[in-house]
Amino acid sequence: MTATLGAVTDRFLPLFDPAVEEPPSSAIEIYFETPTSLGLLYTFSQRFDQPRLVEAVREAHEAGIAAALEAIADVALLKVGEHVEIPGKPSMGRYLPGRLSLTRVSHTYTGDPGDIARFHDHVFIGRTGIADHDGECWPLAAEDLRAGLRSFAVDHVHGIHLSLRESIGARWSEERTWMGFQELTYPDLGQYVADFPRQYCRYGLGSPARWNVVDIIERL
Repeated sequence: MTATLGAVTDRFLPLFDPAVEEPPSSAIEIYFETPTSLGLLYTFSQRFDQPRLVEAVREAHEAGIAAALEAIADVALLKVGEHVEIPGKPSMGRYLPGRLSLTRVSHTYTGDPGDIARFHDHVFIGRTGIADHDGECWPLAAEDLRAGLRSFAVDHVHGIHLSLRESIGARWSEERTWMGFQELTYPDLGQYVADFPRQYCRYGLGSPARWNVVDIIERL
């Protein structure tokens, strides 16, 4: 597995350095997976020495998570100033934009030897951020962030689809898998997806708040 630290927008501050630190136990983790056929295209392209396709897949993966991070930056708010807690409802007070503490850890593989590539991202978000309003540290409105998961997922997948369409003319199925993904019909790799059951990355599983987009959005 390989890990990278980075954010695509200046709306984020680094939360931790994955090269030398573990994810903070207080962090929220949003776990983004990708269509299985994307990993198949990457694996087969490497196997048959197709560097242009390898690069196209990597670019699509980056485009997808970049779109998701931009969506997070647009939606996330901080609870600024005094808030009145109301049982079962959002607290009353000012919800204002700010810079989040965020680290993205990106993996090409889940770690199982001999498996296909399975591009995925662990996005760790701190419980506080710096408000634009006053430059002070305030709590993250976690409930609003969770409510945005569906829009994050849509932007993430759209970024992948658009990038591959532009780079190699890729086409995607109309139907979706049980994970909610459309799969590649050109190159025609969707037919092989059932041969590669889902693999789940164990990095960061110690996080008390892991929000797996695939598993959560159907319940929202």
